[in-house]
Amino acid sequence: NTPSALLLPATNELVLPNLYLTQFLSKSFGIQIGKLDLTVGDANEFAHAGTDKFMNLAFSLNPVILRIAPAAALGMTFIYLPNKDIELAFSAFDTEGRVNTSGFDTLGDNSTTIGPAARFTIRPFGLTGHQSLAFLWANGKFTGLDQDPRTIIGTILGKTSLSKVEGSWAFAYNFDQYFYTEEHDSSQGFGIFGRAGVSDKLSNPFWQFYSIGFGGIGTIPTRDNDRWGIGYYYLRFSNAIIKFVRDLNSLDKEQGGEFFYNIEALPWLHITPSLQIIGPSRKTGGENIDTSVVLGLRVKIDF
Repeated sequence: NTPSALLLPATNELVLPNLYLTQFLSKSFGIQIGKLDLTVGDANEFAHAGTDKFMNLAFSLNPVILRIAPAAALGMTFIYLPNKDIELAFSAFDTEGRVNTSGFDTLGDNSTTIGPAARFTIRPFGLTGHQSLAFLWANGKFTGLDQDPRTIIGTILGKTSLSKVEGSWAFAYNFDQYFYTEEHDSSQGFGIFGRAGVSDKLSNPFWQFYSIGFGGIGTIPTRDNDRWGIGYYYLRFSNAIIKFVRDLNSLDKEQGGEFFYNIEALPWLHITPSLQIIGPSRKTGGENIDTSVVLGLRVKIDF
C-alpha cells in the first residue's frame, strides 16, 4: 500500500505519465479525461512544484492527499467556471494510478477516489490572492495502521493477514496572497502563502500538515525575473501507527524550513541556491535525532 505518487520509474525506463484531453462544451463548462496530472490541483503562486521554487516536497503540495491521490491516474474531471474568479471541479480517478503504467489494469478494480475542489481568486485592496479547498474520498480497502504486532509477525510468517479499513479521506486547504505588486506589472511583487490538511489517520500515515511562508518575484530593482521564498512546515504522523513501529522510526512529527533564491544569470540560465533546516521526528523518552542542515544548488539551462 505504498502511495502511488511515490512509485518512481525504474532506471532507464521511458514513461508517458500524463496524456489527457481537455474540452470545453460551453464558455463555463469543460471536461478533462485520460491519464490526468493530479499534481496541478494544489497550485500556489509562491510554493508549488517546479524548477524555480522550493526544493523540499513539503512546499510543493499537501502530503495528506498522497495516500489517495497519486501523481498520475486514469480519470475524469468536470470543470465549471461561473465567472473569471471562481473555478469549481469534481474529479473521479483511479486511486492506484502509477506514472509508469497505463492504468487500465487497476481502473475500477480496487479503489476509486472522488471529490470536489474549488479555487477562488480574491483581490483585497486590489492585490491578487487565491483560496483553494479540496475534499477527497476513496472507496477502497486500506491497510489499517493500528495493527497488533502479533498480526504483522503472523503475516510475515504467512499465517495471518493484515486487517483492512473501509475507505479513506483527506481535506486540503491552500492560499496565497500578494502584499505588494508593481504598478506596471502585477505579476511582480511579494506575498504570503500557506497550506493546511487533515486526513483519515486510520489508513493515512500523514495525519496533519501545516505550512506558511513568504515569496516574491522580481522584488529587487533590475532583477525582474528572480524569485525567492522562505517557508516553515509542520507534519504530524498518524498516532494510529503501532507503538513499536512509531518508537523504532521516531514516527511522531516533523518540522522544517527552507530558504531559496532563484537567480536569472542569463535568459537561458537559472541558478537556485537553497538552505533547508529539518527537525526530524523525535523518539519519546529516547535519544533525539539530530536536526539536519541541507545545502542545495539547482541549475536550469533552457535550450
